[in-house]
Amino acid sequence: MNKLVYKVKQLILVVAALICRNFFKIFYIFSIEEQKILFCSHQGSGYTCNPKYIYMYFKNKSSNEFKYIWAFDKPWKFFYLEDNETTVLNISSLKFFYHFLTAKFIIINNSNFPYIPKRRKQVIINTWHGGGAYKKIGQENNMEMYKKITICDFSYMVSSCEKFTNVMSKAFTKNDGNKFLNIGMPRNDIFFRNHQDIIKKTLDKLQFSKSKNYILCAPTWRAEQEDYDLNFQQLVKSCKRKFGGEWVVLFRNHKYHKINTLKNQIDGEYVIDVSEYDDMQELICISNILITDYSSCMWDMLLTKKPCFIYAQDIERYTRRNGFYVPPSAWPFLIAKNNEELENNIMHFRDDIYQEKIKMHCKYLGCFENGNANKAIYDFVKEKLINKGIN
Repeated sequence: MNKLVYKVKQLILVVAALICRNFFKIFYIFSIEEQKILFCSHQGSGYTCNPKYIYMYFKNKSSNEFKYIWAFDKPWKFFYLEDNETTVLNISSLKFFYHFLTAKFIIINNSNFPYIPKRRKQVIINTWHGGGAYKKIGQENNMEMYKKITICDFSYMVSSCEKFTNVMSKAFTKNDGNKFLNIGMPRNDIFFRNHQDIIKKTLDKLQFSKSKNYILCAPTWRAEQEDYDLNFQQLVKSCKRKFGGEWVVLFRNHKYHKINTLKNQIDGEYVIDVSEYDDMQELICISNILITDYSSCMWDMLLTKKPCFIYAQDIERYTRRNGFYVPPSAWPFLIAKNNEELENNIMHFRDDIYQEKIKMHCKYLGCFENGNANKAIYDFVKEKLINKGIN
């Protein structure tokens, strides 16, 4: 019965998307503006991730050359971005659909809007929102009917490594490797330069002490709510014993998955909730250690060469339900299923072994990250304009 209901819901989504696509073609009466770039991160939920870093690079690089459109579900929070070059608008407004269908370039970081048709001369760059190739994405496991109408709705996808290009070409582009920009993730360029200024700015913004060490705890999204029994107090004590100094946990809920069982542990003294802080890369910059389960933030962290530990209490169940492109046994991180194992992994951590493991892991996945992804996107856009390239 559940499978039948699921299939009916997917069929409704497909039909609705196809109807909307035909309706929005009325905007085809307007010409595409060659210098217009529309940005949208996580379908309008924030000024974050790769679109944010690409936008900042373009703003610093070009003056009055492009017209920028940012789409948000709560645009009033981001009116500070507006200037002579940048317009902020509501993602549900008619203006959004007009700009979406008249922008030469559209830069997003997840699945495209399936209910909006892509015009032939538009260039949609999907920067995705996770590096490496770890947990399988939802669209590869299910939503098959829905995928059929969204599979080619972007022109290019940014890739962080060879493994990502390989698995995502199967998931989205019918093995068309030419649709991938193998340049690394723009948001990760920050890790390839001296980012002491970013650390200082972030610590000041959050009013955090510069003398303490920070453990970023960032579990991934799950289809079902799960209890999360990580013992923060035990974690802090383990890090203090192993590495010395004072430690504080920064807990970050996933955007679409809220863990409510942690309220009694978040006290502001040794555990601080940073779920509302919108820039994960800045949190990684100020953190000395990362604790995650299956989140791709482990890829971002390994680029910094700082320690990452896996706390995966439900690893067998998660493997059955979701699966992995690269099995956890091939990851360079020590894996724990409970608090005692995590403590043991921290106490026996050896940085020399870890550095060699992450080096080999990057080689195994075919890492493309080199700190020049934003420049590569900028050059790519400029080349498209010069050559008037058509996808």
